[in-house]
Amino acid sequence: MKVPKKPAPGDEGDFVQDKALHDLAQAARSVEEARNQERQTLARDLHDRVVQPLVALLTALDVLPQHVSSQRLPSVDPLPDWMLTPKELAREALGALRDVVAGLHTHPYATQGLPDALRAYLAPLFQDHGVHVIVESRDWPDHLPPEWTFHLYLAAREAVINADKHGHATEIRVLLQAEAERLHLVVSDNGGGFHQLDDADPNTDLSGNGLGIANMRDRARLLGGELTIRSTPGDGIQVSITAPRPSQNGDSSDSPSAMSPS
Repeated sequence: MKVPKKPAPGDEGDFVQDKALHDLAQAARSVEEARNQERQTLARDLHDRVVQPLVALLTALDVLPQHVSSQRLPSVDPLPDWMLTPKELAREALGALRDVVAGLHTHPYATQGLPDALRAYLAPLFQDHGVHVIVESRDWPDHLPPEWTFHLYLAAREAVINADKHGHATEIRVLLQAEAERLHLVVSDNGGGFHQLDDADPNTDLSGNGLGIANMRDRARLLGGELTIRSTPGDGIQVSITAPRPSQNGDSSDSPSAMSPS
């Protein structure tokens, strides 16, 4: 976003408004850059201080039978039942932590086309438990600044997770549609829906932690767009983000700063 030009006589009001919007966007980008740095530090600390000790613990459990045998102690191969549960818990915790650490870093989907990213990384996650995620694109640009793909991907992921978890949908459609000056992301489903949310309440959330919808709304605003959510009980949910189409030259001054997944 570029600093607005000096106003012509009589246009002072519009200039002040544009300048305020520019300053707000700059402040939002600064906040996101700080949050990104914090996430990178957290990811590094989790890997070094939690993931690695869990790997060492599981390795020790794997070689325990051989160690016992070498000490000529009673055989524990396989491990006794009372040791299998904590081993599986440690393995489960390790898998979850690796997912968290990976999520704290910028994912490859931030640098590839959004339709391909959704088909490759998002849709397969739901196939195993019978949820069909369909990704459609209409006139979607082949190239967008990575930040646009990044924010729209994460907003779509949040909407799909909500449709699965709370709407109990079996089919979820993600529509990407581009116009000359606007981009539209629409996620709709065949689930149970919910009573209409109050869009004025930024804390309203389907995921139960007070952040999901607020994060989608923040991502829309970082792109200069808006979020709308529509539903009635028994008629599914429709989540829409409409944002300005970025300039073709990919000028970073027109782009929001990328941040790692929340």
